[in-house]
Amino acid sequence: MLLPQKREFGGNVEAWRLNPSKESKLRERTYKGIPDRWRRAAWDLFISRFSGITPRNHQTLVEEYRDGLEKPSTYDIQIDLDVPRTISGHIMFRTRYGAG
Repeated sequence: MLLPQKREFGGNVEAWRLNPSKESKLRERTYKGIPDRWRRAAWDLFISRFSGITPRNHQTLVEEYRDGLEKPSTYDIQIDLDVPRTISGHIMFRTRYGAG
């Protein structure tokens, strides 16, 4: 359903595009549920297609997001308490301070 549009230097997909023959199924499959491993690609596609944001503004938002990840939050302590109780089985949260 999704095809690579742009790749990074190492070969990882940086941006996705929708296969034109599958466009009619996009809404149906979204409501049905997007698998965990495809969520990042789906959100990137939705933001770039339906928000009206230009590629330059999109890149600015990506940079602001990455900068924000490095800043401490007042909610960090509560998050550290809640994650192990609620979604400890999720692949992104199996280790403390892991990818999630």
